[in-house]
Amino acid sequence: MKITQDTKGVIKKINTMLKRGKMAGRGREKYTIFNTFSVNCFGHAVFNFSNQEIRNLRRKHEDELRTFLCGLWEPDDNKESFKDITEQLEQKIRDTGLILEECQEGDKVKEGQWKVAYYYYDDGGIDKDFHFMRQEKDGRWSSKLGTFMEIEYYDRLPLMFNYGYCLAKVYKVTNPYIYKEASDEEKDM
Repeated sequence: MKITQDTKGVIKKINTMLKRGKMAGRGREKYTIFNTFSVNCFGHAVFNFSNQEIRNLRRKHEDELRTFLCGLWEPDDNKESFKDITEQLEQKIRDTGLILEECQEGDKVKEGQWKVAYYYYDDGGIDKDFHFMRQEKDGRWSSKLGTFMEIEYYDRLPLMFNYGYCLAKVYKVTNPYIYKEASDEEKDM
């Protein structure tokens, strides 16, 4: 699951989008049939690209985008530990320029920040997988399974998801190019 040469172009493009003020958020926009195959749970939760942003990324980086967001597993990844896989996923997010820090479900976010929940599945054998959810502005958690179009919403963050996926971590993701530090007055409140 290492970053390869074939994803560096899309990583650079995502970083450019972040520098221009990209904030993860689709609102109520649904995925289209043409865009859903380019975005899985990881892409939905961490980047939450609009359909137009997906189209723009696909125009020059179709294969790279799919490899970066959906092609997360290599044949030998099932031999890796939870710690190794988690570190690789965290690094993949940081490679785009985003800042990632662990937090609690109830922690507040500021402008330029959003929360992502990370689930991990391990059957004790060779079957390992992960899943991501994102917290929407209204406080609900959204989930996109694989490359399916549907988005499921949860009023509360589930501790277990989809038959054996356990909540492993909750992250606060920050776009450092638009993050606003609280003023001294806000800190005193």
